Amino acid sequence: FNALLKTLEEPPEHIIFILATTEPHRLPATVLSRCQRFNFKRIANKDIVSRMAEIVGRMGIQVETEALYTIARWAEGSMRDALSLLDQCIGFCGDVVSNEDVLAVLGTADQGFVFTVAENIIEGNVSELFYQVEQLINDGRDVGVFLKELINHMRNLLVVKVCNDAKQLLDVGEDTFKAYVQQAKKASQER
Repeated sequence: FNALLKTLEEPPEHIIFILATTEPHRLPATVLSRCQRFNFKRIANKDIVSRMAEIVGRMGIQVETEALYTIARWAEGSMRDALSLLDQCIGFCGDVVSNEDVLAVLGTADQGFVFTVAENIIEGNVSELFYQVEQLINDGRDVGVFLKELINHMRNLLVVKVCNDAKQLLDVGEDTFKAYVQQAKKASQER
């Protein structure tokens, strides 16, 4: 850090340093005091979808809106990850990309399937859950990826159940939010 500090104090005129870290607390105060700090945050799904729609529109590629939302959800606020996944889907599918294609690339099931699994968990319908897991495996889906999606779904249900303004915490479309509200009414917080 001492060598970096010397360079920061007397930088050449034609050089701009960009220091990126996920651990800014580990940098000495002497270095931080000589930097402009920019904290990056997640990008909202609707903004990611809007940007991807603009890009595919210019490229002349047709992508279902639901597919764009699936990509945005899996990108978890990262435009770079969303564009990388979109590029993979275009490479896999060509000029027409459906939500089913995106789900195949991701190795997971659609959101309707996740809602149905959650419904069966809430109702305690174990036999139907076994059939759904079997269907998931037979369709060649990645069970680990699906579990990640299911855990996120359950978290969203709990947020809807316990938070007064859950809409502020969930970055989902209006229809999906309404579906969460309806499903959350069917179970207690403990369940």
